[in-house]
Amino acid sequence: MYTAESISKILKGELLQQTGHPEIEHILLDSRKLLVAETSLFIPLVSERRNAHQYIDELYQKGVSNFVVSEPIAQGLYPNANIILVKNTLQALHALVAWHRQQFNIPVIGVTGSNGKTIVKEWLYQLLEKDYNIVRSPKSYNSQIGVPLSVWQMKPENDLAIFEAGISQPGEMVNLEKIIRPTIGIFTNIGEAHNEGFLNIRQKVNEKLVLFTRSDVLIYCKDYLALNECVNNFHNLVGKREIDNALQLLTWSRKTDADLRIISVDKNDNHTRIDALYKSEPVFIRIPFCGRRLHRERHPLLGAHALPRQAGRDHPGKDGPPRQHRHAPGDEAGHQQLQHHQRQL
Repeated sequence: MYTAESISKILKGELLQQTGHPEIEHILLDSRKLLVAETSLFIPLVSERRNAHQYIDELYQKGVSNFVVSEPIAQGLYPNANIILVKNTLQALHALVAWHRQQFNIPVIGVTGSNGKTIVKEWLYQLLEKDYNIVRSPKSYNSQIGVPLSVWQMKPENDLAIFEAGISQPGEMVNLEKIIRPTIGIFTNIGEAHNEGFLNIRQKVNEKLVLFTRSDVLIYCKDYLALNECVNNFHNLVGKREIDNALQLLTWSRKTDADLRIISVDKNDNHTRIDALYKSEPVFIRIPFCGRRLHRERHPLLGAHALPRQAGRDHPGKDGPPRQHRHAPGDEAGHQQLQHHQRQL
């Protein structure tokens, strides 16, 4: 449970005013999206175009009583409010959610790349929801603001998280890595999106790879030359960690040798069968959907392969032994099909 007092300690801020100890459940950044005033914490962000501190009075009148601010507020102006003063509200948002993330010892899948982040996240959710209580990014929440709002949703009942991360310029991913802390990484692909913020494609790849600095597994496609070279250099750097904590690479390709070599992709009605060689052994997976983008983005099957090994062995529940994965009652056929998919890989 969070209160204004506990959040002030986490942020090392100054508690300007404390009038009560209400439980805080929701982070509010947009005054138009207020749902539950009593349990909301408003963090007004400041940009070149807008200063959200101007909405404090409006929200206070609507019943919000918890605020993190970066501008002094006159004592007594909001007599029933808890007010925490910090130097920078965006940094405070990041710090608070990063602390929240550290309270959970569960597998966290982090997805980045130029394209396909959201669809890969949603595919993974569809494949794994029968076995895991999943928290995931809403829509395409992958920015400096969207990622904290996503990770704040983590609850004790969750045993798997899937978050996406996007950047538009150097220096941004280090913030998102601290918030997401992925144990399993997926790099979808590399393309032209947001090139204007980077000197070249390799700088963009290297910046995105920062997300996986502390990951256990990184899944990526070897068919992108710049990506493959940057990943290998990155692996040499982070590979200096202790052997038990070394980053494992899980590669796939349609063109060259890889851990998983795609042989064929056959679509039939609403299903797709993918035949491949996994470490030289013939394998296949049948997934319950198909689409135009499946030709390019097959990472869900790789995530389904990597997840069971990492989840059960390396990430026990927060308060005890590894959790038993669950599935919906009455859906034994779907559960068995998913288990079959994972065994085939």
